[in-house]
Formats: sequence, structure tokens, C-alpha cells
Amino acid sequence: MRLPEIPLQDPYVLVDQATQTYFLYAEASSAAESGVAVYRSKNLRDWTGPTKVYTVPNGGWADPSGGATAPEVHLHSGRYFLLATLRNRKTVIAAAQQTSARATGDSVWQNQTARATVIAVADSPLGPFVAAEASSRITDARLMTLDGTLHTDPDGTPWMVFAQDWVQKIDAVIAAVKLKPDLSAPAAAPIWLFNGAQAPWYLDPQAGAPPGKPPANDLQCIPYAVFAPQLYLTPGRRLAMLWSGYQKHFTEFVQTQAISKTGNIAGPWEQLPPVLTGNRGHGMIFEAFDGRTTMILHNNHGQPSASRAELHEVAITDDGIKVQRHRGDLDGVAG
Repeated sequence: MRLPEIPLQDPYVLVDQATQTYFLYAEASSAAESGVAVYRSKNLRDWTGPTKVYTVPNGGWADPSGGATAPEVHLHSGRYFLLATLRNRKTVIAAAQQTSARATGDSVWQNQTARATVIAVADSPLGPFVAAEASSRITDARLMTLDGTLHTDPDGTPWMVFAQDWVQKIDAVIAAVKLKPDLSAPAAAPIWLFNGAQAPWYLDPQAGAPPGKPPANDLQCIPYAVFAPQLYLTPGRRLAMLWSGYQKHFTEFVQTQAISKTGNIAGPWEQLPPVLTGNRGHGMIFEAFDGRTTMILHNNHGQPSASRAELHEVAITDDGIKVQRHRGDLDGVAG
């Protein structure tokens, strides 16, 4: 099969040198069971699969039917580690309270429910991936977190970088937590990297909808949602981060970026203009076997049945990530 035949959001590609294979991970959930599947390719054009590699276990904090979003797999210390965001909408962290017409700050304007990234491990990219405990999650149970990714400092220190959900933090946060060497647990308290509203293009969604669009926000608040951090070292040892959010009054999903010119995960982080717009995002970058630096992301955000992967050649520079060429020959997407 080819990419136009694979409905998916939040794509992630592991480049496995040992087998000279690309592994594309995607959510594989149904009404009864949630999990992660993988597709395999030798050329980024022809794919086989899906093969189920992880199932949300019974008996833990997460609802087995609640989804397993933003899956990604990393090779670390000789083993393969899966990160995926699980949830349980039946577990209420904080109950909604009566608020004014426009909630602000940390107002509990709707029920906050359990959501967090878990880390599972396997000896193969094909799994099966198993978490240390059925109840395992890396961040505090009182936080609604999502889209955790693994980042390793040049000195070998591992971090999980993640987003705090805008349902809980209206001006949502990208944060990072240092991990133990085996990735089994946090090694320190999280640090907060930046907020969504720090992006200068992030327009106030209360200001009014664009022509022909419905009212942008009836949620009693001004949300600045953030998603999908991914980090890359530049040639000059700066640290570039892909992340996703909304522009045009909360109506258009975009792939954007930030840069830490110090090369330190703690920043300070400078927000750069979006990399790609048009309801595309949740991207990550990998080095293809032919040496081309490639970004994969999904389009048609908010329309799961229409969402497909796109591939773009990019350059990681000291001034940020630059898109060079769309690979429509591989992803089948026109334009």
C-alpha cells in the first residue's frame, strides 16, 4: 500500500539502520480497544502493515478504549521505547466550576480528566511494547499532559518533552522532565519552557472569526493550545523545536517552531514563524537512507477520515527549520 491509503494523524517514523527499514507508527484504536500499529517500508513509497505493537492494558489508570495518540518509538541504550498518550475521561482530576462569561488563568471551566504520556519498552521495533506497570505515567497524575517525546542531551541525559493540555492551562505550556537513564521514571521535577501565547502570530481567538467561518470559540476562555514538541540539534549546536498550534482565531492548525540559541533545553526559547500552514502539523524529522533530511506531518487536521501523511525535504539550520521541497512523489498529495 501507499501513504494515500493509510488514514492517520500524528505520524512518526523510526529509521532502523539494523534492518534498513522505515517504521511508521500510528494509533490503532477501536470502540473496544486502543493501541498502536506500525507500517514498514524500504523506500518511503511502498508500505506493508499494519502490525499491532501495543495495546492499552486493563487494570491501569488509563481507559483501554480511550485511545493511544501521538505514538513514537526511539532506540535508546539498545532497546526500543514507545511513547504514547493515554487518557481516562471517567477519572476527573478537577470538576468544572461556575465561572464568569470569560474564564481566565487556571479557572476550571470544564471537567479536567486523566491524560498523560506513558513509556513502554521492547527489544524490537515490532514490539510487543510493555510498560513497567499497567498504571505507569511519567508526569504528575494531577496534570493533563500529552504528546511526550524523547530528547537526549549531547551528554546523554534523557528528557521527556511534553505539552500541558489547554483544557487545564488556558495558555498551554511546553515543558520537559529529566528522566532516569532507563527512562522508567522522572529524575527531577519538570521545567517549563514556554507558553503558547508567546508565539507572536498566535491571534486572540475571541477577536472574531474570519469571513465565512463560524464563531471561533464558545468555550468561555481564550485558549492557546500547544501540541507535539520535537527537538533537533542544529549544526551550530543550537536547539530547534517543532511544535504545533492554531492561528487565525483558533481555526487553522499550523506546523511551527522555536529555537534555543543557547542549545540548552531550558532556553530561552525564541518563537519563529510557522513552517507550514493549512491545517497541517504534528510533524517530526528523520534522516532518510539516501541522506535527505525529511519531515513527516499530517494534513486535514480535525478530519480523521481525510487526514494523511505528507513528506517534505527540510534543512535544519542555525536559524531554524527550512522547508525545501514537497515529496508528492512519495506521499501522493498534490501541490
